[in-house]
Amino acid sequence: ARLGFYDGKDVRSGNYVSHAGNRTKRKFKPNVFHKRLWSETLDEWIRFKVTASALKSMDHMGGLDEYLLHSRHVKDGLGLEVRRKIVTRMEQNEKQRLLELAIQQEMEDNSLVPPDDDDDDDDGGTEEESKGTTSKIE
Repeated sequence: ARLGFYDGKDVRSGNYVSHAGNRTKRKFKPNVFHKRLWSETLDEWIRFKVTASALKSMDHMGGLDEYLLHSRHVKDGLGLEVRRKIVTRMEQNEKQRLLELAIQQEMEDNSLVPPDDDDDDDDGGTEEESKGTTSKIE
């Protein structure tokens, strides 16, 4: 089984063709090498076997995480396992972000509420009554 990112590349067959036109069967193997790739979401290095084509696709898509999430060539093996880890971590990060946003919004709402004026001399009457400026008619 191929353990790595081959980006749809596979072993192809063809021919060596000599100057005289003689054909000899040969195999064209994908350009595969071992590489450590950085996952921003998981915040760690992960070792993979990758092809040059897969690396170009990763650069084009914006990194390992985006490649794993959006590539149609990641179907099984270590790639699928890492994709699941990334999705899980992204969900956890989103929940944490929403929680922090809710806390921040609650703090802002509490700071916008004006302080309660608790005056002891306010007995529910009008302002004139509380000042004692009402005149009595005798």
